[in-house]
Amino acid sequence: MEEIFSLLSTSPLFSNIPTAEFIPFIKWLAPIQKQHLKGQTVILCGCSSTEFGFLLNGELEGIKPLADGRQLPVGHFLPGSVFGDVLAFSGQGSPVTITALKNSHVLYFSCTILQKTDCPVPTAQAIFTQNLLALVSEKYFDLNRRLDLLLIKSLRSRISAFLLGEAQRVKSNTFCIRFNRVQLAEYLCCDRSALCREISRMKQEGIVESYRGSFRLLCPDKLSNNTLSFEKEHR
Repeated sequence: MEEIFSLLSTSPLFSNIPTAEFIPFIKWLAPIQKQHLKGQTVILCGCSSTEFGFLLNGELEGIKPLADGRQLPVGHFLPGSVFGDVLAFSGQGSPVTITALKNSHVLYFSCTILQKTDCPVPTAQAIFTQNLLALVSEKYFDLNRRLDLLLIKSLRSRISAFLLGEAQRVKSNTFCIRFNRVQLAEYLCCDRSALCREISRMKQEGIVESYRGSFRLLCPDKLSNNTLSFEKEHR
């Protein structure tokens, strides 16, 4: 249990909660730990839930099934990730299916308990609620950025915008992305072969270096010019 407390204490979900109130608050929330084996469905598309999960270890993937049979990756969860939070408070069916990519342990928190007014450490409850709302807001803006990418018609401009966004997120021109080439093609809604060809051209032109999931932006200005040309076309 000490390991779980240690991991939770480093999460943005529990940031700024007074140390003296941290453990009593966790015990009041009474989270339930569950194991999901590799390949097991964690949340099924169309099903509702009143719990949200905190991934202790393992790896999960969120997939949105499309009408044409394609599977669109919409989420990739590593230890410390929170998932199902928007769903848990909505009362609606999940728009995605979440599956375990590895054997995973998840700590589930009940929204019903969180809404109670008998918390012995109300300050911790209030801070936790604010942190949870901040995470939900961040996911909204992530979705908005994804929509912006999908509006770009040129594949090179779409790739450029994605890479610039990742560099901005980590504040470095060298970074690793969470997708392999198949997943990135699905994320950018393009053909995998076309994606690989375009990245190869960008490497040959000295714009980027890449190996598997790692990228280094050699000429960020050229990437910016690609995205700016798109914006001019759509003013």
